[in-house]
Amino acid sequence: MHKFNHAPVTQTKPHPSGAMGLSRLDVLSIANRSIFLQSVEDEQVYEAVCAASCTLQPAVGDQVLVHLDGSDQPAYILAVLTRANPDDTHEFVLSDAVRLKANGAHLQINAPSFGVCAKQGDLRVDRLNGMYKEVTEQADTVSLVANQVKYTIGQFIGRMRDSFRLIEGLDRTQASNIDQTAQYQLSLNADITKINAEHVVKVQAKKIDLG
Repeated sequence: MHKFNHAPVTQTKPHPSGAMGLSRLDVLSIANRSIFLQSVEDEQVYEAVCAASCTLQPAVGDQVLVHLDGSDQPAYILAVLTRANPDDTHEFVLSDAVRLKANGAHLQINAPSFGVCAKQGDLRVDRLNGMYKEVTEQADTVSLVANQVKYTIGQFIGRMRDSFRLIEGLDRTQASNIDQTAQYQLSLNADITKINAEHVVKVQAKKIDLG
């Protein structure tokens, strides 16, 4: 819900009596879709709505360009000419559910859904934060280059046809229990191999070759 400042309005007209064409008026107050404007010349209050082309929502104190077209026709705000406070957040209403908010350093997009289609895209961000309930991605090839990767996962399940890891330094796994199963062969090759256990080392097979 959007909050607006409301000024007391005692008398309103659709637009200045007999006036037609374009006029510069000041925004007095806003109520739902109706915007109440004030003429500097006669201090009369008039009611208008934003035209489809005026996506920037006026704020109280702004000066707007209004189109007047006869006494029985509605008045339309075509554009916001000057802002009462240029540092305020600018809100662009594209539809009832799609809105853009921007200030000097931030852009916010509010929409039920959005899509981006391009043949090629480049994204350069110093710091990127994201929160998702569910993420689904599909790609033919994925390449990742990073100095350091950290992740915390409650449960990790992966299915791969083949897996190859090349590690120059240390590869260490720490877990309460480790269970490895190979359908055909399990090989350990090293210059020095150590197996240390505090209680029991068990080797069971139909045939054991040592040496």
